[in-house]
Amino acid sequence: WEAVDRLAKRFFSANPLSPIGHRYMALTAQQTGNSAATIRPLKRLLLLDPADPVDLHFRLATALADRSPAEAKRHVLQALEDAPRFRAAQKLLTRLAKPKPPAEEAKAQ
Repeated sequence: WEAVDRLAKRFFSANPLSPIGHRYMALTAQQTGNSAATIRPLKRLLLLDPADPVDLHFRLATALADRSPAEAKRHVLQALEDAPRFRAAQKLLTRLAKPKPPAEEAKAQ
């Protein structure tokens, strides 16, 4: 995946308005488990009028789930707006909607 990432970055530097570099940078970050590096290319892809915005919103929500739950919830809702039967997005929304216990309560127990 290192070579793919390096080539995607080279392609991006040559043509930043092409979705190809962004797509492969996001894919490489996802495959290596680096959710933080996935966020920026996915956000850029959304700005480039993608063919499948539902998938991009879902992938972005998945990457943001632990870092920024409110933003992740917004993206998963945008995915469900266009595809209300998207089961994986429904499950992610359910997970994001569950309230998290405060740190003090978790330590007390």
